Amino acid sequence: MTVSGDKKSRRSYGGITAAERQRQRRERFIEAGIEVFGRKGVAGATVRELCKEAGFTDRYYYDLFADIETLFAATFESLTAQLVTDLYGAMFPPQPKLVDAARRGLGAFYAFLQSDPRRARILLIEAQVFYYSGRLHSTITDDPYLSILMPALTSRYPGIEKSDVDSTYTLKTLLGIIISNAAVWYFDGMKKSIDDVIDNQLFVWNGLDAWLTQLSNDAKAKGTKKPA
Repeated sequence: MTVSGDKKSRRSYGGITAAERQRQRRERFIEAGIEVFGRKGVAGATVRELCKEAGFTDRYYYDLFADIETLFAATFESLTAQLVTDLYGAMFPPQPKLVDAARRGLGAFYAFLQSDPRRARILLIEAQVFYYSGRLHSTITDDPYLSILMPALTSRYPGIEKSDVDSTYTLKTLLGIIISNAAVWYFDGMKKSIDDVIDNQLFVWNGLDAWLTQLSNDAKAKGTKKPA
């Protein structure tokens, strides 16, 4: 009696299915990516070193990843998912004032980077090389952060969606400021305390709050104005 290829691929060894073993290997390679990319960057990484770090041969590597960039994309997605979870935990339930929500969110962001500087290099430096070069553009995106920030704006400033302001563009500009500031902090050896780093950029959030408050008030005034 023979066993079909499909059944062979799904059978378990030691109670672990083939799919689960593959998932575990993928996680090991992502952990290796955090170590190698976070220490040497993508340009300094080799498949041989990544395999050595993960404890697998290149056969298993190429079963999962087409090249080094593919593993970097998976590593970036994994770290971003962890960061977004931390940001949600810090920013929800929503704070009444934008600046208070910003302080909590930024606190979680910087703490995530400081707890493991390899994360900072991957998210702030290596990922930006891909972002601005257009490579991995479908992976290295602002979308996970926009999904948090956009509701924070529209809920606090009703009516801004009816103004001439492009909220998405505004938020992308804001994210650029945050990433640039964090990169400066990283290259300086993360010497400043997180509180100091946040205090030195809250002027951006206070200015944004004042501007959006005015736009929201203008929208309300237009909505209540009686036609002549």
